[in-house]
Amino acid sequence: KTYRGLLSGILFGIIAIFLQQYLASFPWFEKISLLPYREFNAWQLIFVGALLGAGALLGDLLKSFFKRRLNIPAGEPWVPFDQLDFVVGALVAVSLVYPLPLWHTVAVMILTVPLHFIVNLAAFAMGLKKVWW
Repeated sequence: KTYRGLLSGILFGIIAIFLQQYLASFPWFEKISLLPYREFNAWQLIFVGALLGAGALLGDLLKSFFKRRLNIPAGEPWVPFDQLDFVVGALVAVSLVYPLPLWHTVAVMILTVPLHFIVNLAAFAMGLKKVWW
């Protein structure tokens, strides 16, 4: 929740979308892609990546604002909002320039909850996180 964090999130969003564009050159990845990466030029990729990164962080910031207002201590789980905050923020931000079909949005939100849980468990097991959630 710092300017450095916001800039880092935007930078990693840009890096991630260029990686996804590369992966879209493989037919198996292109079939599961939500965005038409190969249709975007470099500037469009930078813009969409920045939107995704900033949107994810702003979604987390908004969730934290409400979490504080509800007196939920920092670090305490708030299911499902802890799992969906960044996804909703990213989807809202990217929808400003590239609205996704409703079924894509629903699929992403449904898949995010168990994937978030699995990744957090793995990070906890590797000692990268102090709590399993």
